[in-house]
Amino acid sequence: MATTVTYTRSFSYSIDSFSGEPFPGLEVRVSRPDDAGNAVDLIAHLDTGAVRSVFDGSRIVSALGIDLMAGREISIGSIIGFALTARIHRLELSHPDLGSFTLDAAISTVPIRRNLLGRDFFQHLQIGFREFHHTFLITAAP
Repeated sequence: MATTVTYTRSFSYSIDSFSGEPFPGLEVRVSRPDDAGNAVDLIAHLDTGAVRSVFDGSRIVSALGIDLMAGREISIGSIIGFALTARIHRLELSHPDLGSFTLDAAISTVPIRRNLLGRDFFQHLQIGFREFHHTFLITAAP
């Protein structure tokens, strides 16, 4: 049975500052749920292979006043064998067109190049990719 999805927003890909390649990235404001006035704006890669969202601790920990080591420790690995340790913390993500979302996200204990929005973020939205056109489309999850 076919399903039709009507998307409410369309976004162009961003350009990766390291590789110069286009990627599906979304600018989000990240804060602690109990302190929305203290926030960091960043671009995160949409990563359909990531189980959870991962943020660069070197960028957000001090800015948001997070006690990084107080979070539950997890190990994160990539398909190419890169592994790192991260800590789970509740974060509020917001976007002016999409609203706000609370996630138990991973914050890296070492610097990383890319922030990732994973499938925990995708649970809140319906996302479609038009890779040839370097655009992605988003609507609220049904």
